[in-house]
Amino acid sequence: QSIPFKRVIKLIDEFYKIGTRHIYYAGGGEPFMHPQIIDILRYTKKRGFICYVNTNFTLIDEKTVKALADLKVDHLTVSVWAGTPEVYSATHPNKSEDTFYKIKEMLKLLNMSKRKYPVIKLYNVIFNMNYHDIEAMIEFSLQTNSEAVEFTVIDTIPGKTDKLLLNDKETKSLLDSCRKLKE
Repeated sequence: QSIPFKRVIKLIDEFYKIGTRHIYYAGGGEPFMHPQIIDILRYTKKRGFICYVNTNFTLIDEKTVKALADLKVDHLTVSVWAGTPEVYSATHPNKSEDTFYKIKEMLKLLNMSKRKYPVIKLYNVIFNMNYHDIEAMIEFSLQTNSEAVEFTVIDTIPGKTDKLLLNDKETKSLLDSCRKLKE
């Protein structure tokens, strides 16, 4: 479900009146699924907010890239969880390797189109299906000219998603890779 556009505008105005100056669009869904997200971002920037968007970047096309660059959205956090198309499709069962390539091309285009903003951070949740891909995740950030990359270890739900946790051997391998990257 989406919050109706007029309600979003009213909320933005209310936030402004109480002194809020940063807005972070994220949550239980993809912000770019909202049919009027570009208008919402435009209004957010018009009101003078510092604007953050957390996205999986799968719905981004050339028109959206141009809008993001023109609007100077301040920060984009792009959830990828992979550095290669094979790991991307394995960790996103409803997506294909082609989706990975599209994300990569749109990130490159955005980074070539923008001046200073948006600052792009690639976000990677590390678990037993992708820990071995960490060096490729760094390389992906370099290939797309993204400003930052962030890693976090998966936060599991006890008894439900514990199977995604790293075992001791995987943890050691990940730490070795991190040390190598640091050097």
